[in-house]
Amino acid sequence: MALLIGYVAYRFLKYQFATFTTELDQAVSQVDRLESQPEAALAQAQFHLRAARRVLQPYRPLANLIIPQAERLPALQPIASWWTFVDEATMAGESLLTAAQIGIRVAGAGQLAGLLDQMPLLEPPLAAAQDHFLRAQTARSGLDPGWMPASLAYRAETALAQWDTLAPLWQQNLAQTLRLVQTLPPALGNSRPITYLIIIQSSDNLRATGGFLTSVGTMRLERGRITDLNIRDVTEAEFSTQWTPEEGFLSPRIVPPDPVRRYLGLGHWVMRDGNWWADFPTTARQVTQFWQLAGGQPVDGVIGVTDQAIADLLAVAGPLSLADGETLNVNNMKVMAAQHIHSSQPSPVNKQSAFFQEVAVSLAPQLEQLPSERWSFLIQQFQTMARRHDLLLTSFDPNLAVAFHELGLDGALQGQTDDYIYLVEDNLAD
Repeated sequence: MALLIGYVAYRFLKYQFATFTTELDQAVSQVDRLESQPEAALAQAQFHLRAARRVLQPYRPLANLIIPQAERLPALQPIASWWTFVDEATMAGESLLTAAQIGIRVAGAGQLAGLLDQMPLLEPPLAAAQDHFLRAQTARSGLDPGWMPASLAYRAETALAQWDTLAPLWQQNLAQTLRLVQTLPPALGNSRPITYLIIIQSSDNLRATGGFLTSVGTMRLERGRITDLNIRDVTEAEFSTQWTPEEGFLSPRIVPPDPVRRYLGLGHWVMRDGNWWADFPTTARQVTQFWQLAGGQPVDGVIGVTDQAIADLLAVAGPLSLADGETLNVNNMKVMAAQHIHSSQPSPVNKQSAFFQEVAVSLAPQLEQLPSERWSFLIQQFQTMARRHDLLLTSFDPNLAVAFHELGLDGALQGQTDDYIYLVEDNLAD
């Protein structure tokens, strides 16, 4: 009789385990549909994940008895570890699905200001998902399917192999998504207006943070909307730091780094050569010093963009029709920028200042009015720009500075406590 009861119990557990893993597989399979049918895919994933968790419910009272005794009775430890792993991993999945549904609902409104207001709603489920995930990962270290019957061990080993493959990516993405949700509202001026110094760098002429600094200006953000944007030729911004025969330098003399002084023959450092340091936060502080010496308004942070970054944004927003009748697009952006930067034709206005100002004020509203279905492409472009250092951000607010650093957006050199070599290319032609 005991053998019969044991056999029936084993068959029942095997069936339950198979049901549980099948429902999990069905939930995970919905990931492939997220891009094309996000709402339907999330609903199906949630349905199957809840079905998997229902399989666990009859065993929860027993698990609650076993887990507290596991430290005192080592024989119970494998069961306690497996239960904790499965329970926490599935709860992490549920919390993540909840966050995704909130995100889709908020994004559906299509207004960035509304999205920023609602973003705090994403923090609790994302934080819960991260906590559950970390507890599951801790329990994973103590798992060994070796004590299970062969048929169950095979399924368990397969599931663990999938977990071990995906867990590092999940952990990184969860942490970054939570940090991004916490960072975007203050970074985009949701709580108070915020002003960034914009530096535009030409990748045709190598400098440490992306290229020769050709244009500079400010951008003011209020609740995610650009309320003021001014870009001009860097030489115009340098007027109060320039040299005149009558008065000499019109600002305190800043001694340049030795290579700039030696190879460019400059005894007075000016803004266009200010992006000398490969560490972007250091360069940002230096360029901001030049900006303030030139009488520029106070700024809360610095954004560095290359001409390639502008081309990447055009790929999202579409071509721009310029005042002179030309069309600016992703394919001709760098060529047209170079033509305006290096133009020798006489003109009553600074052609470089006029060009980048027109591009900025035309591109900004197209990005602000971007349909919500294009947001995922915009995010992908931002990720690409940040990874290539075509887009760099740093803030003078300590909390935002740490957030930008953790998100990998500030172009800061790593390893302050380590010795290493970092190759930096600079074109020191006059």
